[in-house]
Amino acid sequence: QVIYAGINGYLDDLPLDAVKKFEKEFLKFMRDKHQDILGDIRESKNLSEETEEKLKGAIEIFKEEFKKEIGVEA
Repeated sequence: QVIYAGINGYLDDLPLDAVKKFEKEFLKFMRDKHQDILGDIRESKNLSEETEEKLKGAIEIFKEEFKKEIGVEA
């Protein structure tokens, strides 16, 4: 999930020193709130269109809150 976020540009506007914190907190967020997405990926060993859309939504929600937390304009 973090790799997906990185290669798809979701981390581009974050300060470099915040990326490690993003990674750690995003993984916790996914484990705590989006086990369904993780389960879909684990079971299918693939990223279906539906699962990808769910993942994008989760990344966007988390990133918005994360940027507020670190004081970066959303």
